[in-house]
Amino acid sequence: MRRIKVSVNDGLFVTKKLCLDMKDRARSEVTVTREEVQTWSRDVAQLNASLAELKRQLHALQEEHDVNTALMRNAMRNELIDREGNAARVAEKQRGLLESKFGATRSEMLTYERAMQSANAIEAALAGSATVVSTIGAGSATVYQ
Repeated sequence: MRRIKVSVNDGLFVTKKLCLDMKDRARSEVTVTREEVQTWSRDVAQLNASLAELKRQLHALQEEHDVNTALMRNAMRNELIDREGNAARVAEKQRGLLESKFGATRSEMLTYERAMQSANAIEAALAGSATVVSTIGAGSATVYQ
């Protein structure tokens, strides 16, 4: 980035001084000398260049902010997808263990299904009360189903 020729405070001081000088000249009805007009013109040109540079810097900062926000959103989205995938794999693994190793009966599997539905309802309620709204499905329940 280029260095700004006039700091913001100096720029404010110069604009205030220019404004007061012009008002004084208008009130006193004294003619303005060529040197005064050249000084004013030089100061205004310098301020204009500084304002243009500040505008470019602000635009660059806004672009950087937008890129950083998009990167963070993408990272959060990927993390949520990963967590949902892990939750679905764990649920499927538990279901498989219940059926194969423990020989779960039909009533035990129904109990397991009810427990999963309760967990999904709790997760959905928590997701509904979150202050940050996700564009992804309602947690692990979406992937599990």
